[in-house]
Amino acid sequence: AEVDDDDGRVQSEPHSAVSYAACVADVEVDDETGEVTVNRLVQVYDVGRAINPMLVEGQIEGGAMMGLGLGVLEQSYPYYPSAEHRGEQFGTYLVPAMESLPELDNVILENPSVDGPFGAKAIGEMANNAQPAAIVAAIHDAVGVWVTEYPATPERVLRAIQTRAEPRRDGKRVIYDDDLSVRTVSSNGGAGFLEVE
Repeated sequence: AEVDDDDGRVQSEPHSAVSYAACVADVEVDDETGEVTVNRLVQVYDVGRAINPMLVEGQIEGGAMMGLGLGVLEQSYPYYPSAEHRGEQFGTYLVPAMESLPELDNVILENPSVDGPFGAKAIGEMANNAQPAAIVAAIHDAVGVWVTEYPATPERVLRAIQTRAEPRRDGKRVIYDDDLSVRTVSSNGGAGFLEVE
């Protein structure tokens, strides 16, 4: 950052270093109940230089727990940004417990940044971003349906399995039936993040 001594204005870049992450999930899906069990997460993070490796590992493992919750458990109604956005009752808001935490294989890549302090990039901001998408992709690999709303609750997964709805196609657009609360695409029907009419 550059500080103008005359008026104290600071000029800086909006970000100094870009980090990357990837995650692969191993899940089991009960096709009779829709219950998803996450057995293992393999996570790779490019953190620049890991100044404090134990802290980086802790951020990754804490992020995995948060990502697990976002992927399969945590939900509130009605959906944000509604003014009534809230959890129904605190006791019914599900979060992962330690016994829910799957086996974690964490890989820390050190590719120092010329812009970050001591070559560091970031870890806290991205620690829970990749797990929900990895879990949903693993569900698709297991049972051949896409669940396009988080979290992938047993009800949503079971509905996706039972309907195995094929979307209508209009050129490059994919249009789902309006009455389906869970939008699914069969394994031969296309790809993950699709435009909903």
